[in-house]
Amino acid sequence: MIAAADDHAYRAPTTQFVGTLGFAPPEQLTLRPSYASDIYAMGMTCLYMLTGRSPMEFDTDPATGEVQWQKCCTLSRYFANVLTKMLQPDVNERYQTLSELKRVLDLEPHLSSLSSCLNTPATASLSDLEERIVPLDRYMTPNQRKAASIRSWKARRKAKELRTPRHGVLSSSHAFPL
Repeated sequence: MIAAADDHAYRAPTTQFVGTLGFAPPEQLTLRPSYASDIYAMGMTCLYMLTGRSPMEFDTDPATGEVQWQKCCTLSRYFANVLTKMLQPDVNERYQTLSELKRVLDLEPHLSSLSSCLNTPATASLSDLEERIVPLDRYMTPNQRKAASIRSWKARRKAKELRTPRHGVLSSSHAFPL
């Protein structure tokens, strides 16, 4: 009975690594995976599919541990930034949830239309502003109708400001920040 107790007593739990080398992030190699570990693995899988190269074939930055993949394929700057964040060696610098990653990826097709909503300085001429006046005769949801109405109002207001002379100079001849 004592011999049987000694066989089971004080045994250290054994844990085995689960994953594929190269695809698994650093924290998974130290047996401390998180949800963000799967995001790293998905990023590596994307890289494998984009380049046909195994993760072990990529160089890594010795100072940061980042995978040096940027010269191996051409991507949109936006998606390249997303992939770079997915592949961060530090788990805290990666996307933390799949929902967060999905939201970021869902935005890419809309970037060109979203950029006009950002508070970035841009210049426009009077004709550019007049083109922004949106006719409200096509079907739109109430929110779309309201947004189009506000954009049209702002465009008309800016166009009017351009037509109004300031200090004896007609201001429609030069560009202005939006």
